[in-house]
Amino acid sequence: MTMFTNRVRFISAKHRQCKFFLPGESGAQGFVCGEPTGIDRSFCDHHHAHCFKTLTPVSRATARFDDQSVSEIEVEDSDLELTELVW
Repeated sequence: MTMFTNRVRFISAKHRQCKFFLPGESGAQGFVCGEPTGIDRSFCDHHHAHCFKTLTPVSRATARFDDQSVSEIEVEDSDLELTELVW
């Protein structure tokens, strides 16, 4: 699979040829894999598995973030802008 012996330009790829772009390639004139694909697939089995990995949930852990960078301050001038409160 690493040699891409069936590579073909994207614009020339036929039905049931893998249309996964090879590294550094793109556009209509870019080279694609060209390996045979299954019915109703745009990619060969190798590239289909690469693109459509099934993700499984790790766990339902809960993360808690306490933001301690915010604190209350007393302001005497009620006309202060928000930018004046940042130091």
